[in-house]
Amino acid sequence: MGGRNRKGFFFLLCCMAGGTTRKRRRGVIEKRRRDRINTSLNELKQLVPTALEKSGSAKLEKAEILQMTVEHLKILQVGMLLLLLLYRGLQTCAWKFSTSTYIEIMYNFLKFI
Repeated sequence: MGGRNRKGFFFLLCCMAGGTTRKRRRGVIEKRRRDRINTSLNELKQLVPTALEKSGSAKLEKAEILQMTVEHLKILQVGMLLLLLLYRGLQTCAWKFSTSTYIEIMYNFLKFI
C-alpha cells in the first residue's frame, strides 16, 4: 500500500510541475501577442494623421486609434473613387481633342495627383 501512495504522490508532483510550466508558457505567448498588438497600434497611430495630431496632447485609447484608422481608410477610399471618376471623365473629354491635347490633359492630371 505504501508503494501506491508514493507513486500517486510523485504523479501528482509531476502533474503540478507540468501545469505550472504550461501556465508560464501560456503567459509568455499571451505577452508576445499583446506586444504585437501594441506595436501595430503604435504604427497605426503614426500612419493616421488625426491620431498623430491627438497623440501629442493626450494618451489615446486603443479603441480610439482603431476608430480613427477606420475613418481614415474610409476617407482614402472615397478619395480614390473620386480620383478614378475624375480620371475617367477627363479621359472621355480628352478623346474629343487632338492627341497632343489629350496627352497634355492627362499629363497635367497625373501631375496634379
